[in-house]
Amino acid sequence: MPLVGALLIALSGTAAAAWQATTTPGSVAVAHAETLAAPTAASAVSSCESIILGPQVTVNWTATNSLFASGYDIRRSTTNGGPYALVGSVAGRTTVTFTDTTVTGSNTTYHYAVRARHLTWSGTDSNQASATTPALCL
Repeated sequence: MPLVGALLIALSGTAAAAWQATTTPGSVAVAHAETLAAPTAASAVSSCESIILGPQVTVNWTATNSLFASGYDIRRSTTNGGPYALVGSVAGRTTVTFTDTTVTGSNTTYHYAVRARHLTWSGTDSNQASATTPALCL
């Protein structure tokens, strides 16, 4: 620990405070979450998977510009504006589509928000994307 103490003495007051703040576990998580930019241009389209399996909704988005993102969490609500619940995740920063096969009912509107993630950290929601399931899947 003497080396750490010596390092803090050598830093200016502002630099020392910043160094200390970014080395605490809570601050590191906040710093990474703040830099996980939200994906953009989210959109959703419903279709019929088949007459037996019923409707599905495909959600697309533009990838985050945060290079360390490891994937995305896709969240859904039947209420405009949320709250949203996690319905799936995809791996890879460049993966930009997810098909939700857990939707049910006809003429039901689902609202989606996508979040970039890295390990256990997640960013903010994308814009909301909405789709209404078909009246009848034949």
